[in-house]
Amino acid sequence: MRTQFANGIRHPDLYLWDAWSYQCDDLLHLFCLAIPRRDAEEKPIDPKNRNLFEFHIHHFESGDLGVTWCDAGVHRRPGMALPHDDANIWSGSITPIGSKLVEAYTGIRRVTEDRPFLQSLLLSVLDADADAFATQAHCLLCPERDYGEIRASGYYLDALDNLGSNRGECDGAILAWRDPFLFTVEESVYMAFAAKSNAKQAVMGMARLTEDLSQAVLLPPISLPDASEFTQFEVPKVVYIGSLDKFILLAATTDRQSETQDEKEVAHHIRLYTAKSPLGPWVPCGRKSSVIHGVADLFGATCLGFDEPNGRIMFIAPYTSNAPQELELTFAPRFFVDIDQLGQEDKVFATWS
Repeated sequence: MRTQFANGIRHPDLYLWDAWSYQCDDLLHLFCLAIPRRDAEEKPIDPKNRNLFEFHIHHFESGDLGVTWCDAGVHRRPGMALPHDDANIWSGSITPIGSKLVEAYTGIRRVTEDRPFLQSLLLSVLDADADAFATQAHCLLCPERDYGEIRASGYYLDALDNLGSNRGECDGAILAWRDPFLFTVEESVYMAFAAKSNAKQAVMGMARLTEDLSQAVLLPPISLPDASEFTQFEVPKVVYIGSLDKFILLAATTDRQSETQDEKEVAHHIRLYTAKSPLGPWVPCGRKSSVIHGVADLFGATCLGFDEPNGRIMFIAPYTSNAPQELELTFAPRFFVDIDQLGQEDKVFATWS
């Protein structure tokens, strides 16, 4: 019998962070990054040191719109798109596209000891059982391989011999070429991802995939209207909400200035924007702020869907490592945003029931 969780997910054996999801029929599928709470010698792992360990993507399922979740086990481990994911895997997305189930995720390659975070955007078409272990992946965009094309398209990359440095770019945050999110618009497949336009300016990357999903054609980077408030833009999700006749953009941001900063010095926010087109222009959800208020210590949320009878969008997110110890890197219960607030209130607040 599979382990079941209610009121969020506090996994006894795993630390969990970053979230993405999709719905198939009446079943919600939730994915996240994970590491064990204990190492091979059964010593407790400090979650703040999780980059020292190999991540995996974990899978949960819900038949009641996220009220409860069942543990569906490990979905993916590194090594299915060598050499691009030989060191680790980071966040991504899984999206039904026609009759296919398509996964995009971040592959991490360790170039040298000082360059452990070279990120590439990878893609895999999953088999009928959504078994990631039975499917290979290929690289869509690699900052090293595609350096000239990426720079010519308006994106920032550090010097080739510094890509993936653990010291960051120009003493700021590390390379941002990660967290690919797939979505479809009028039969075209797009990919949003985390990127930069200069060393300390975060943007949303955007690409259009070719019909056979083998290649990604870069589009210009998309600036957010309040980008001066943050330096890192992460795990974006672009979702069309029919009742609004608009797209929403859900993202996580920080104001990290340096990779040497203590985590408690860094502000983490979940932000929400709306637009008529996924290419923008994007408008903050509140008249004065894109921040979703009332979700302290949460980060890396996913949109579970739209609750039409109550006119609200459903979300779920994990707690950061700044949360109380019993909550850090576990999932909070669902939260909601009423669509009547969007563009009408100065600040948008989440509700929890």
